[in-house]
Amino acid sequence: MSWCKSDSSATISVIVPVYKTERYIEKCLNSISAQTYANIEILVVDDCSPDASIDIVIRLMSKDERIKLLRHERNKGLGGARNTGIEAAKGEWLSFIDSDDFISPEMIQALADASGNGDYDIINCGFDRVDEQGAFLSEHWTNVGEIDLRSPATNIFEVTNPGVCNKLIKRSLFTQNAIQFPEHMYYEDLATTPKLFAKGRKLKLIGGHYHKYLIRTDSITNESSDRHLLDHFRAFDEVKSFLHREGLLEKHRANFDQRVLNSVKFHAGNVARNSGDADSARIRQYLKLLLLLTRAYRKDDDELRSVAKEELLGALRSSSLSLSGQQIP
Repeated sequence: MSWCKSDSSATISVIVPVYKTERYIEKCLNSISAQTYANIEILVVDDCSPDASIDIVIRLMSKDERIKLLRHERNKGLGGARNTGIEAAKGEWLSFIDSDDFISPEMIQALADASGNGDYDIINCGFDRVDEQGAFLSEHWTNVGEIDLRSPATNIFEVTNPGVCNKLIKRSLFTQNAIQFPEHMYYEDLATTPKLFAKGRKLKLIGGHYHKYLIRTDSITNESSDRHLLDHFRAFDEVKSFLHREGLLEKHRANFDQRVLNSVKFHAGNVARNSGDADSARIRQYLKLLLLLTRAYRKDDDELRSVAKEELLGALRSSSLSLSGQQIP
């Protein structure tokens, strides 16, 4: 089978995690196979999908030898599947495409052309939001230009959107800095891209609407549950722990605190807007707990961050919630 002409020799690894997306996976993989940039490997990671998704993948493998199937013995979630792809990737650059999305034929070529022969660590394009029929809903445009990620003036939480699916990222940025996606966590991008921006050198913004992001009715950004509530703070904690470990927390602290507020505000707005006829008492309780957790996280996290498990457990068992003889405020 012949593919479109490529203007560059660098191999790009396209990582596609798959779990219960049989309705979308063929369109996704066909859009990747149709890229004008031909020198790609397509790493499909089967995260123990229980439906017919992998049957479709195997059929498409016979049409495009660049598609390789990696299989998990246990479900690791979207983040874990991406990690498997990173570990197996042979390309200098990584592209992450979710299996319910699709991309324009020229997306990878446009990102690769902007890489500046390695001058940039991350190249970012815009994207369109589409419905399940592929119809346009709205666009997310990005500015055009470059950003020095090491500049003291750079806000690593606001340089661009936190999603990885509209980006081309150097594999070494993950491997040399021990950066992985968290397993089984909602908002895994929120927990990961700030780390990449914190360790990267330069970001290139090219605009365009190359990535087509599917808005599903069961999108995690619209839902409210115990896991949605806690995973926001798990994501915040992932980033804060990384910045602390790398000696970068004080540099980014003010922007990190603002990111916490912005993310909570965005989530609360989505929950309120999409709750519809849901039990108003339950939604009120959810929002109340979201506010309580946000206040407590901002107020008490620094004090509790280095406390050992045994002391935390002792404080929780104490009627006064005391910690080293001091009552937790």
